[in-house]
Amino acid sequence: MAKKDETLDITPKPEKISDGQLVELKRIVETINKMIHDVGNMTLQKHHIMHQVAEQNDNLIKLQTTFREEYGTHDVDLATGTINYPTDEQTDKKD
Repeated sequence: MAKKDETLDITPKPEKISDGQLVELKRIVETINKMIHDVGNMTLQKHHIMHQVAEQNDNLIKLQTTFREEYGTHDVDLATGTINYPTDEQTDKKD
């Protein structure tokens, strides 16, 4: 049972938001959905690129192995193509 000093609010409550508010709400939600979609696409692109990087790393390792077999080292100056053979000091440090 309600207390005597409490009053009931009988004013009708709105059933809908305004058209302007609905337009703004839809715009914000659509923007968020597009951003989420874009993040998903970027994630897929990143995954694909990471696979390509791994493939190129494998290619590099194969080429370095060829250089070691052919020249005794894989140390090459990338700018000039000069082979950097180990000096006797570097060879002694490995032993």
